[in-house]
Amino acid sequence: EAAEEADGQGGGCLFVKNLSFDTSDRALAAAFRGCKGFRSALVMKKLGPLAGRERRAAEGGEKSRSMGYGFVEFDSASSAADALKRKQGALLDGHAVQLQLSQRRAGRGKAGAAGARRAFKALSTQSLCVRNLAFEATAKELRQLFGAYGSLTAVRVPKKADYTGHRGFAFLDFASKSEAAAAYESLQHTHLYGRRLVIEPAEEKANDVGAAQQMAEKRQVARELRSVAKRRRVAGVFTASGDTGSFEGAMA
Repeated sequence: EAAEEADGQGGGCLFVKNLSFDTSDRALAAAFRGCKGFRSALVMKKLGPLAGRERRAAEGGEKSRSMGYGFVEFDSASSAADALKRKQGALLDGHAVQLQLSQRRAGRGKAGAAGARRAFKALSTQSLCVRNLAFEATAKELRQLFGAYGSLTAVRVPKKADYTGHRGFAFLDFASKSEAAAAYESLQHTHLYGRRLVIEPAEEKANDVGAAQQMAEKRQVARELRSVAKRRRVAGVFTASGDTGSFEGAMA
């Protein structure tokens, strides 16, 4: 079904994980160039701060670093599927690549820029809600993935009431609306742990609910800790005195 949808859009794409941080766009392209229908390859990068003389020499004081994954674009979904079968687990710069079919386009070009502009106009907030989140996914991984498109001021992953894990969605706050729009447009159809991320502008009420839930959970933990501490103090007084009067006095 996914392959048919991608074919209808005139191309196919592979999501490539477990890349060496030393693997470049050129090396990734060389690894897949022999596959039928190959078009382009892109290693996803994030910006990292530099220091001293190197910082002054670099434009904007920033340098791009690999995030350890990328995308390879093909002329059709069937070509992408064939490449997945051929290259799954292949070694590239000492790393066995992990491949998944994806609908994202590796080369964005003018269409991608237009999409970013549409996303910017559509977004009325600088916060995103990410749904269909695999339970293995962590806040750190979300920060790494979305942080490539802008400065994140907060990443919130609401927990279950019993603290056995998160609830399958998260809220991400960006420093600006344009950065949120870039992530929104670029990461549509991206998969994480085999699940397609559903990315939406975060509604203010929903965002507040997540923050309120975290505050309520912290207050509950604090109350429980105070209760345990009080019981321990009472038990200590009772053990030391050995009489009921002292116990009742401690309770008072």
